[in-house]
Amino acid sequence: MANPVKVVDIDFYNNSTHSHTYEVLDYNKEPVPLTGFTALMEIREEAGSAVIYTASDALGSIIINEAEGTVDLLIPGEDVGDFVFTGNQAEYDLFVISPAGNPYAVARGKCRKHPSITDPFP
Repeated sequence: MANPVKVVDIDFYNNSTHSHTYEVLDYNKEPVPLTGFTALMEIREEAGSAVIYTASDALGSIIINEAEGTVDLLIPGEDVGDFVFTGNQAEYDLFVISPAGNPYAVARGKCRKHPSITDPFP
């Protein structure tokens, strides 16, 4: 189905909306048609720890572009503002789930949260 998992680290900025587009490619580097797929991402301190944040197509924080073979992640700034990472770092992974229920890892990486220098809410 998809290529090996891509490592994409995320730098969050306090109260800033985060967006990223992930390509889901097959072994020939062609987009995978995602018709009928769902998507799920979780942020945790480490594997097996409590979930800090969940993004999914069902929650509206992930948009699946079926024909293009891409997944758009959108995390609102107010949610980012609530993130608390011990040691200022966490981890995530992103899966797409086929209509048959088979999960395929798309991306994983570290998450860091930075303070905002500019106050967007004067």
